[in-house]
Amino acid sequence: MRKLKGQEKKGLTGREQETLVYMLMGLNSYVIADKMEITPNTVRTMLVNIYKFFKVSTREAVMGLFIDKGLLQIEVDNMLKTDKWG
Repeated sequence: MRKLKGQEKKGLTGREQETLVYMLMGLNSYVIADKMEITPNTVRTMLVNIYKFFKVSTREAVMGLFIDKGLLQIEVDNMLKTDKWG
C-alpha cells in the first residue's frame, strides 16, 4: 500500500518488520533479499523506510536503539522461536 504525499506513516509494514529482524540478526541486504525472495534494491528501500521511522541514518544506529533498550536479544530470540524466522 502506497502512502499519499504528505501522509505520515504510523508504523512499519509487516515486510519492513521482517527486514528489521533480519537486519538486527546481522544479515546483509543480499542475504535478506534471498531469504525474503525479493531484490536487494527492495531491501535497501525498506531499510531506508526503517531508518526514517526510527529517525536515524544507519544500521548501527537502529541496532543501538534496540541494544540501549535491551530489546535486541529479546526480539531476535522471539522471532527465532517461530518457523518463519528459523
